[in-house]
Amino acid sequence: MATGAVETIQSRADETVEKQDCDPDKLLQCPFDKNHQIRACRFPYHLIKCKKNHPQLASELKTCPFNARHLVPKHELTHHTATCVDRKSVNTEDY
Repeated sequence: MATGAVETIQSRADETVEKQDCDPDKLLQCPFDKNHQIRACRFPYHLIKCKKNHPQLASELKTCPFNARHLVPKHELTHHTATCVDRKSVNTEDY
């Protein structure tokens, strides 16, 4: 398979993943209450509400600097930020 064809297939796969991530009706699990299944479009509002209802758990979780929807335990934040799928590397040579 030619290099250009491989790049095209990878580009289409990336677009498909991005579209799936942007699906407003996709159900996401609340990090505060595992019984809560929330539509992606309502998730940020739900996080605020549930954070107020679970202050003890909220104090143990930190927000990812790359995606506010990622709440991780404090001790895992360093590992998460290093491996987060929403992390975009910045090439300083381009500037």
